[in-house]
Amino acid sequence: MMFVRHLLLALAVSFGLSLAFWAIFGVFVLVPFLVVSTLCAFAGLAIGWLSGRRLAVTLIATAIIRIGIYFAMTAGG
Repeated sequence: MMFVRHLLLALAVSFGLSLAFWAIFGVFVLVPFLVVSTLCAFAGLAIGWLSGRRLAVTLIATAIIRIGIYFAMTAGG
């Protein structure tokens, strides 16, 4: 159950940030939105889970990864 909670909250953070980027900056393409948000959530989940199953680490890692990917994707434009 703990793993599911970590997963759901990581997905919520990642997709929430993606929606915020869309709403604030008008950046939205469906397939990358789904793929990148999901991959960022799983990366944050892995970091949080492997660092002692701390939920705060999962959420912070997910947010940092998602924000970093956003800047990486928009840096060339």
